[in-house]
Amino acid sequence: MKHQAIQSSRPAGLAIVILAVSLVSAACSPSKATDSPLFATFKTLCIDTNARTDNVRSALESVGAQIRVSNNSSDPAYPGYTTAIEIWDYKLRGHHFQIAFGPTHWPSIRKIPAIDELNCSVRDFEKDDSAGIAAARRWVGVPPDPMGSDELTRYSYKERDGVRTAPPKGNEAQWQAMRSGGIWLLTVSHSSTGSALELMLSMSPPAPG
Repeated sequence: MKHQAIQSSRPAGLAIVILAVSLVSAACSPSKATDSPLFATFKTLCIDTNARTDNVRSALESVGAQIRVSNNSSDPAYPGYTTAIEIWDYKLRGHHFQIAFGPTHWPSIRKIPAIDELNCSVRDFEKDDSAGIAAARRWVGVPPDPMGSDELTRYSYKERDGVRTAPPKGNEAQWQAMRSGGIWLLTVSHSSTGSALELMLSMSPPAPG
């Protein structure tokens, strides 16, 4: 069972909140091919902070971003499921970004252990920022996961001392990886209406001794 398959039986969480929020795009200038505001923002707010909620919030406050939504929620269909999502607006060099971040807890279901996630995403309301998308692909440096598309690609990886490698294969090996530092997931999406980069860390508590 792949990492994505582990998540497939659970509510969409952060994605639902992001899709439920509609923002009006500001008129922006196109980004330079060698200097993408999308990737620069993503690196500062999501990568350099390790997607840690307090770190992301502090980084946003330091650059003068404005909070738009703060939402804590649960789901009666999944007792024990909780999520706390914040959505902020940020403008850089004429670009209008939506930043969404926060933790999610998935309780254990049947034989699936509990999972804790940290999410951080940056959405650019420009037309397709190909420079930012290309920069993200170069940065992650691992092969894409199967079943992607031209508009949406996922990259699963482990990271240690700044080195990113593909996660192990097999159910037990993946659960062990999630118990020892977690598995990261970079999602890259782009279309004629904009571009988005999302970073997610999935961790599982150690197995009972």
